[in-house]
Amino acid sequence: MPGPELETTTDLYDVGQELTVVADPEGVLRPRTPGQADATGELLGAGAAGLAALGAVGWMAWRGSDAASRREERKRPPGTGKA
Repeated sequence: MPGPELETTTDLYDVGQELTVVADPEGVLRPRTPGQADATGELLGAGAAGLAALGAVGWMAWRGSDAASRREERKRPPGTGKA
C-alpha cells in the first residue's frame, strides 16, 4: 500500500495482523481503520459541548434578569407596587 504507515495510539494491533483500512489511493494520507475514520464520536462530543455552552448562556441570562429585577425592586420607594 502506498503512503505512510498506519499510526495507532494503542497496542491493539500486532505486527503481521491483517486489518481492513481506509487508504488514500494517492498515498498522501495515513491509512486509518474504519473506527478511526468514523466521525460519530467527534460529532457527539462537539454537539455536547455546544449544548453545554448554550445551557450556560441561558442560565447566565436568567440569573442576570433575576438580579436586575431584584435591583429594580430595591430602587422603588416603599409602598409602591410593581409597575
